[in-house]
Amino acid sequence: MCRNITKALILAGGRGTRLGPLTDTMPKPLLPVGGAPFLDYVIWNLVRWGIRDIILSTGYRARAILDCLGDGAARGARITYAEECTPLGTGGGVRFAAADATEPFFVLNGDTLLDCAFQPLARLVAEHGAQAGIFLREVEDAGRFGMVAFSRGRIHGFHEKGAAGPGLINGGVYLLTPEAVHALPPGACSLETDLFPRLAQEGSLVGAVCSGFFLDMGLPATYGEAQTLLPAWKHNAVVKAVILDRDGVLIAEKQYLHDPEGVELLPGVPEGLRLLRRHGYRLLVATNQAGVGRGYYSLHDMHAVNARLQALLAEQGIALDAVYYCPHAPDEQCRCRKPAPGMLEQAACEWGISFESSFVIGDKESDIAFGRRAGMRAILVRSGYGAEVEKQGTRADHVADTVYDAARWITEGM
Repeated sequence: MCRNITKALILAGGRGTRLGPLTDTMPKPLLPVGGAPFLDYVIWNLVRWGIRDIILSTGYRARAILDCLGDGAARGARITYAEECTPLGTGGGVRFAAADATEPFFVLNGDTLLDCAFQPLARLVAEHGAQAGIFLREVEDAGRFGMVAFSRGRIHGFHEKGAAGPGLINGGVYLLTPEAVHALPPGACSLETDLFPRLAQEGSLVGAVCSGFFLDMGLPATYGEAQTLLPAWKHNAVVKAVILDRDGVLIAEKQYLHDPEGVELLPGVPEGLRLLRRHGYRLLVATNQAGVGRGYYSLHDMHAVNARLQALLAEQGIALDAVYYCPHAPDEQCRCRKPAPGMLEQAACEWGISFESSFVIGDKESDIAFGRRAGMRAILVRSGYGAEVEKQGTRADHVADTVYDAARWITEGM
């Protein structure tokens, strides 16, 4: 599995003077949009892409933000705070909140939202050996924002606001390395004017164009538009998935199976997967493969079994979106062996899954714990080891005979 960036810093300390009296008693990032604070949408978008460690850089009415969001547990995040005693600007806020950073992290403006798959920007920064990266967004009129000069993956400079017409703009989502943080001047400063132009001149600033939903709610007119646009975006952005165990759920349980000729689809699997697909669910597999770690068979053998599974499903007109696996033995230290969350974290970073709208189907208690720890509903099937697990008691939300029965429970409203 690739190593994903799971930490983000949200800049939420500004006064929001452009919004006039709206921010006299409430910080701009908490202004209600469709009945929820604007920051709720920003945090929800981070969490669904697997970014859960969040630092909030606060200043103006910082206590109100702390009282509203707390430690973030209710939103599936882990939130800490860095409160500025005096305004430090975007650059000073980053330096103050992340001076001790040892790994890259994302930075977002607390008054904008860009729907993007975050990890490709991190990979782009690493591939180019750059110090920072910016997600860019094409808009019909860049005059209000200022255009970005960009080609071949690198940002070359920035143009002042005012030139009307279509163009690429700064989307308000950044990836910063510790080196970029250390390059910031002390005291109050700006990422946009004191850091990014210099990195662009040095050839150390990359960009990635994102075409996803974009909203800057910093003006009265755009704040008004946000009331309908943002809730509609969130509704449409929900990615539902069903994450299935492999052995004993999709295929017959055969201990340490490593011969593709032994792959046998269980009854109800094709029908169940078709039903889930018709209802808009991503189909993902997450499987513990301790036999690799124990030396009973090779990764090549495991991949051959997975390929045979997908070939049998393809004959039924079904395609899996992804297969995740843990190749470690139970006594090895890893984050990917169920019920540990590693495979779910990988799926989140690649698919932007909304866990509260998704399900796990498995035949072991580790499958049930795997899903429920992430806030997903979990279904135990009686195939494989499931019947024995049911006798011993289970925390599953539902028990079904087959994947098809589980799919009906999911799609018929539980």
